[in-house]
Amino acid sequence: MCTVPLHVATAKNPTAFELLDKYAATQDRFQSFRVKITTLRRGFSSGIIAGKPWKARYFTETVACFDKDRASSRSFFWGRMNSRSTFTKDEHYYKSDLWDGETHFQYTEIRGEPVSLHIEKGKGRDKREGIIKQRYSIFSGYYYPFDGRVDRLLRKARNLSVRRSTEKVGRSPCYVIDGVYEKDKYTIWIDPKHGYNIAKAVVERPRSNVQGLRSFSFRTEIKNVRFKKINNKWVPVEANRENRFDYPNGHYCTGFYKTKVTEMVFDPDHDALRSFIPDDIKDGAKMLFYIGSPHRPYYPQYIWSREAKFVADRKGRLMRYEPNKGILPVVKTLPTFKMFDLKLEPEETEDKMILLCFFDIKQASPQHVFNLTERASNLAEKDVLVIFVDASVSEKKQIDAWVKRHSITSPVGKLFKELLEEIRQAWGIETLPRLVLTDRNHVVTAEGFEPEELEEKIKEADNAKD
Repeated sequence: MCTVPLHVATAKNPTAFELLDKYAATQDRFQSFRVKITTLRRGFSSGIIAGKPWKARYFTETVACFDKDRASSRSFFWGRMNSRSTFTKDEHYYKSDLWDGETHFQYTEIRGEPVSLHIEKGKGRDKREGIIKQRYSIFSGYYYPFDGRVDRLLRKARNLSVRRSTEKVGRSPCYVIDGVYEKDKYTIWIDPKHGYNIAKAVVERPRSNVQGLRSFSFRTEIKNVRFKKINNKWVPVEANRENRFDYPNGHYCTGFYKTKVTEMVFDPDHDALRSFIPDDIKDGAKMLFYIGSPHRPYYPQYIWSREAKFVADRKGRLMRYEPNKGILPVVKTLPTFKMFDLKLEPEETEDKMILLCFFDIKQASPQHVFNLTERASNLAEKDVLVIFVDASVSEKKQIDAWVKRHSITSPVGKLFKELLEEIRQAWGIETLPRLVLTDRNHVVTAEGFEPEELEEKIKEADNAKD
């Protein structure tokens, strides 16, 4: 009897880069989809150096839509969000984020009232990725506060390796990748049974040498991931995340997130769903700043208003609103009168059209000011308040003396010397005088017109809401 040696082939583990390629291929299948997500978040803060300890417990419902080049999310928050803010489900906090392929919109409401709107240009893939990181991160490999998707970061990692033995996560044997990107330590469990998705992840950041609150150590763990097959794709539909930040002097904060996908639809009809249309923005939302205009508190304000006949284009110039031409329904309004160093009571300006005249008291004969002063009483009968603003670098005492000498009875303000050029640019003040007219809501309806056009412009302003 003879024996024959039995040679058992040992399966060779894939390399880290091969596993990252498979994970990337899985993520690339998620191009066009609509997802509904619910999250319960619990958190605790020790006070972070100066404040008092507090607990948070709130819920989030999100509907997010993505295609190859566009992205949107609409989220409702309610519960105790931090030490100062608590919302009910009916009177919630709302935030939407939209990249429509050309323009990025970020909009917020509090208890049904529009609060702020941020509009800007940007790179499409960057903006799309930013919305994924904010609203779909727990399932897509973005682990706050880290910027890139985990597979892209690990391709640049030091000491990247795959453990010799697989490890079970639940009932699935998973490949385990370890790596260090910059100073951050990553361990991720890749699940081949479920489409090479990530079944578990731990990321740790050591304490940085930056001073103050930015000096923190951080740990996040994604666990209890559950998968479901939808349209022949394995989809993570449930997961937990635990975060912990440790700050100097022993302060810390923690967060626990329980997230579920309640609906996933691949390749939806985004046009029919209006997935990438900013139709949730309510009239009255104030712009943080507008395309083409740097944010300054002295600048005109921009407000979203679909009812307006006169809107601002992307350079802040006025034009008639024609929705089919793709111009955003953003109106230009006067800032607070304090910005012109004026103290006016609300009853002086309420429900009145405003005629703003930028001028220079150093001109030899500011005849336009005198002419408007003579017409001020007649204009007041039409509910038009005339306001003069000196656009030179004159001191207030010089302006007051000039007003007294010429018996000017209308309010007279001035531009702040420190921001003179910026303000002149924002209001288009290239030559003086410069006339600006608003309707009764102080929405700008005309700029840079001639004095003889005033009566016609007043009629247009008074009828702007008809």
